[in-house]
Amino acid sequence: MAVLLAVGTLEARVGRVVAVPLRDAGELPNAEWIGESVAEAIREALVADGVDCVSREEREEAVRALGLAGSGRHSLAAILKLAGKLEARYAVFGDVEVPAPEGGASPARAAVRIRVRLVDLNRLAGVAEFDEQGVLGDLGQIQARLASRVADQLLERKRPAEQQPAAGPVRLDALESYIRGLTSPSAEQKHRLLAQAALLGPDFSAPRLALARMHVAEGGYRAAIRWLEQIAPADPRYREAAFLLGIARYQTGDYLGAVEVFSSLAQTAPSAAIWNNLGLALHRLGDEAAIQAIEQAAAADPTDPDYQFNAGYLLWRRGDLAGACRRFQAALALDPTDAVAQQLLERSIEQQGPRRGDLSSESLERLKLTPADSPGTSAGRRRRGADSPGR
Repeated sequence: MAVLLAVGTLEARVGRVVAVPLRDAGELPNAEWIGESVAEAIREALVADGVDCVSREEREEAVRALGLAGSGRHSLAAILKLAGKLEARYAVFGDVEVPAPEGGASPARAAVRIRVRLVDLNRLAGVAEFDEQGVLGDLGQIQARLASRVADQLLERKRPAEQQPAAGPVRLDALESYIRGLTSPSAEQKHRLLAQAALLGPDFSAPRLALARMHVAEGGYRAAIRWLEQIAPADPRYREAAFLLGIARYQTGDYLGAVEVFSSLAQTAPSAAIWNNLGLALHRLGDEAAIQAIEQAAAADPTDPDYQFNAGYLLWRRGDLAGACRRFQAALALDPTDAVAQQLLERSIEQQGPRRGDLSSESLERLKLTPADSPGTSAGRRRRGADSPGR
């Protein structure tokens, strides 16, 4: 609970952030992907620190809705307009300069300079400017340093140089394939480029996680498991990978495996969504501890109707109809349009529990599909109700 309260406090103090693809100010041809890569690195670093940072998909949806130019070509006025649309307090933007290499040298040996500005939109004032330089072949490490500096500035955190997180080397072609895969409008091309990035970077977890997300979204849970099991516990992306692994195991009927994953996450990085999914996996195993986990989720985020519904549903299936009534009423108070909760409430009031052979009342529990469904996060509020079976 202390961890969850800290997350809510952090969001209230920092506010929402949007990282905009950096403008290509160099001479290197076909280098527009670099600005997107830097923005994605900054977004990942902020999310890892518990900051509510706009996803790339949500940002691009807002760009289309506003009729703005494509990524990396936004004027300052357009960036401010975009940030307002996304209800962001801070905007991160800047430019990338990569001169064309001389004498036919490899692009990896080209010099790169990245300049980034952090602006507080509440005060319409700059907070800080950052400048990183190096060679393009070291882009992975350069953008990781930059992202760490942005996060430290936002969180008012001071760390000695030796405590700064170090990114492992990533091949430039693997990084380019990954970013081009992320931004591809074609699902087939996206899969091909992400798989190519994974092949080029055996220790590069980003394309593996992206591929797993694609498979989970398409219902290909076994394929997702294969990618997710390649991400090591020491990797900074492991928490999200483990959460998705728990989802995939649950959906393939490996409830014991799902319990193992969610139990571990609940000990190291708890959230309401993790407790919820742990409770549902325990429920599928017939474990009496299931309701306790769901109760923890509901206590951690009392504004989410799904947790109230799940508590009611588990109680209803156990025959505790009075307890189920209270929970379904709580769910309906939060979401009066929930027809399933209304139906089960009426059955509870009429003292009608589960009936043998009634498939319509089976598998109504609501799984959370993202670990970001923690209390106080605006991202969690926007997704609520859209990622749960039975809705």
